[in-house]
Amino acid sequence: MARVKFFIPKNGNTENPKNYRLVTCLPKIYKLMTYIISRRMQKYMDDENLKPKEQKGCCSGSKGCKNQLLILKAILQECRRREKNLCMSWIDYQKYFDRVSHSWIIKSLESIGINNRVISFTKKVMSY
Repeated sequence: MARVKFFIPKNGNTENPKNYRLVTCLPKIYKLMTYIISRRMQKYMDDENLKPKEQKGCCSGSKGCKNQLLILKAILQECRRREKNLCMSWIDYQKYFDRVSHSWIIKSLESIGINNRVISFTKKVMSY
């Protein structure tokens, strides 16, 4: 699979190597294939009720973060109105999926019953 990589500066400071973002250009056929697989996996997970209701970020048709922020705002307003205390914490998952073990991803796909051909394709793609 032919890939072209570019390093693009995040801002004007080009002296610091950490200030660059890697952008990889992939072939259209790869993008189309992964899109189709992703849509089918989403449908399978919806049909089998495999996603927690709390997981809004990956639900199709959801605005993810925006929905969660609006829900949080409503909860905070209700707590203020009722004069109730509320404790909360935020977890920063910055680049979380860059750090997930590939073997864990494969085990997760196997555990929910994803087709073996899709799993083989995923293994092959992750090896590049």
